[in-house]
Amino acid sequence: MPLRLILCLLVLAIFISSPSICQDSTANEIPPFCGLASYICGNNFKKYSQPVYYLSATANYGYIIKHRKAVQGIGNVYPKGLEFNIGYQTNGNRYWHQLHNFPRVGLQVLLYDLQRPKEFGYAIHFTPYMDLFLLKSKRHDLYIKIGTGLGFYSKHYDNNNNPENKFMGQTLCMTGVFSLNYRFQFTPNWSSITTLNFNHGSNGSLRQPNLGINIPSLAAGIHYTFHPERIQFKRSVLPDYKKSTNLFFSISFSSRQSAAEPLNDVNYFASTQSLALGQRISRKSALLVGLDACYDQSLRYNLRETPEYIARKYTIWRFATLIGYEFLLHEKFRVTFQNAFYLY
Repeated sequence: MPLRLILCLLVLAIFISSPSICQDSTANEIPPFCGLASYICGNNFKKYSQPVYYLSATANYGYIIKHRKAVQGIGNVYPKGLEFNIGYQTNGNRYWHQLHNFPRVGLQVLLYDLQRPKEFGYAIHFTPYMDLFLLKSKRHDLYIKIGTGLGFYSKHYDNNNNPENKFMGQTLCMTGVFSLNYRFQFTPNWSSITTLNFNHGSNGSLRQPNLGINIPSLAAGIHYTFHPERIQFKRSVLPDYKKSTNLFFSISFSSRQSAAEPLNDVNYFASTQSLALGQRISRKSALLVGLDACYDQSLRYNLRETPEYIARKYTIWRFATLIGYEFLLHEKFRVTFQNAFYLY
């Protein structure tokens, strides 16, 4: 799946991202390659501690990936979109600001014309996100954007009226964004942006069919910063951390539909119990290994005609071993990526 590749690239980018060039808190000069803990600001920080907000707008041109045989017949579809971002620049008065090289935090609103109004219609994504800097200088920024939120699609699958749209089973879905961005500042307030985006939408099998929609795109636009004179960074030495080992237990549950043919429009109960051991390996990273036990009543429909199930030789429990990576936004909030391999 293309999404798995994107997540792998995300993890790699997090590992290689580090503080680079940053702005002095007492002057307009840029000290070369100042480290995260190497520059402590002077007495002027309180004067510049107010939030610095920004707005940006870009035009997107993308392509719907035909990632399954079931959608190969739709032809080439090139969505066009408008993306609006509103957010603020962190300044270092929180531990996690310093930990992640003063990221930006915001909300993305993405409007998509999917170019096939009868089958795919229009979409709108509302996605909170964080910008993590790979390079930060006085006029040049290179950063990755990661976020997840909610999306709304005007058209979805209907067996009688819209059988071609197997990407979306319902109007509401979850969204994910991963992008690589370059920003060039040509005045203190105004900048240009060039972006390579990957946007994903899926309802998590709450309603079938749900193959999910993946749209890579190119984008270009404009960025406006309010009160750029306030962008002054407070730097301090981060406290030591412990390479601790932790035991995690979680229970999750939901309803879902079966992907087996023919679709039966029935919602089934599903639940997963997870037991994992986590090892922190750096300030921002931890590794996981564990076990999953998955109970999925939709399997009764999937297996309904198999001799083994009729003879009660199959259960609807599945067991798996998992490995994972945790990205620590701060000490009390983590983003977890996991992949599992079925044992049964």
